[in-house]
Amino acid sequence: IVKNFKSNDLMFFFDCLKKSEVCPDSFTYSIILNGAKTMKIELPVIKEILEDVKKAIKENNQKIDEVVFNSILEILFSYDLLDQFDFFHSEMKRQNIPESSYTFSVILKKLSKLEDFDKINSLFDEILEKKVVISDFNYGFILDYFAKSGRMNNAMAIYKKLRKNSIELSSIIFTTMIKGFINIEDYKSALEVFNDKIGRAHV
Repeated sequence: IVKNFKSNDLMFFFDCLKKSEVCPDSFTYSIILNGAKTMKIELPVIKEILEDVKKAIKENNQKIDEVVFNSILEILFSYDLLDQFDFFHSEMKRQNIPESSYTFSVILKKLSKLEDFDKINSLFDEILEKKVVISDFNYGFILDYFAKSGRMNNAMAIYKKLRKNSIELSSIIFTTMIKGFINIEDYKSALEVFNDKIGRAHV
């Protein structure tokens, strides 16, 4: 059903499952949540699915795996349901589910949306300390967010952390930083980042 993008059929059979004596498990929720990520599902239905997951956790003490938790966090970000983010993230930790690079990536995007720089800074320290590998795309997302909002002091703080820890960055990251400084007419800083890129390219 999910592969054929039939959202109405998905919810029909999910409701049938809930009315039967069979309890949805982690695999069931994984399929449904993947459907929510690939299909256009109405917000009330998304909320209903999330409430079902909460119920499974609270009433059935059901253990949810990493894939499901990461899917939930991604959906909460995509559907702008950030008020539920802390509950599911805390529950993930309570069940001792390891946080992967994907988990950290979604959390970083959520904190950027909330403009919570202190927590972003703290999370970056944790990522670097644990040597979690985050893709250039996710670093770029954070830096681009700050650059577009003209908050280059925040972008520069993250950039310096990455350079200090010898994180290999693509040219996209440098371009994002340079464009950000040019937009606020800080040409000196733009040139410093450019020279940093050129200098390291010759090392």
